[in-house]
Amino acid sequence: MKTSRTKTRYGDMIVATADSIIARSLVEYGEWTHSEMRLLEQVISPGMNVLDIGANVGCHTLAFSKAVGAEGKVVAFEPQPFMFQLLAANVANNGMTNVLLLNAAIGNVQGWIDLPNLRYEEPQNYGAWKLDPFLAKGGETPKDIPIPVHRLDDLSVARAADVIKIDVEGMESAVIEGARGLISARRPALFVENELPGAASQALLGLLISLDYDLYWQVAPLFEEKNFRGNRQNHFGRIVCVNVLGLPRERAVAVNGYRKVINAFEHPRDGVTPMAETRTSG
Repeated sequence: MKTSRTKTRYGDMIVATADSIIARSLVEYGEWTHSEMRLLEQVISPGMNVLDIGANVGCHTLAFSKAVGAEGKVVAFEPQPFMFQLLAANVANNGMTNVLLLNAAIGNVQGWIDLPNLRYEEPQNYGAWKLDPFLAKGGETPKDIPIPVHRLDDLSVARAADVIKIDVEGMESAVIEGARGLISARRPALFVENELPGAASQALLGLLISLDYDLYWQVAPLFEEKNFRGNRQNHFGRIVCVNVLGLPRERAVAVNGYRKVINAFEHPRDGVTPMAETRTSG
């Protein structure tokens, strides 16, 4: 497996060369879906505690670290061992002493993921790997790479969360179910990936609405002309990531420039291509 070093908006980073989406964006543009951070900067302030669930190589982790400052804390979770190693290297190389890292997955039950040994040699979107097919059942003993699965409600390092970002390829509802106690006690802001319309999206939105959150759609294009590197060549076409920002209803905070979710049956993905179904150009 090969790695590359690249200068980014978030700091100097090491990425997996074969990763065709996140790593390529960081190399070509020096950033990854930076519009997500522009929204989150309306929510995060110095001294806050942020959880990064599904941190990958850490571009959001590094941005969160800068946003919360020395008095804040970031706890980042990444289950893929190789991506976790790159995440740890990026945090260490950038001197982010306010960041705690865990090589673990987050869900609604304590357990294990029996993860196969990914070789990271063929170009593909390694950030889109779905982990739920590898969840160990019952009393099964993992045979490949055992990765722990935790509930946020069981982790003392998570209990002071002010903001939780969740990007876990279809396990978003499980993460929230396993954090009901934390959400009830802390009422954190939630930033949750919600890529595709359908039953899973309806269940996720219904769950968030039931927890008394106001929801806002956020659509993040992979290519932006005004990127960190000033690269005007669009390698990703019209590909976007779709997310939902959830804010506790009792705060009655308006979010400028983003459409409010009206019900659990809507979704903004019309006429755009899901990231997991694309092949990049060039």
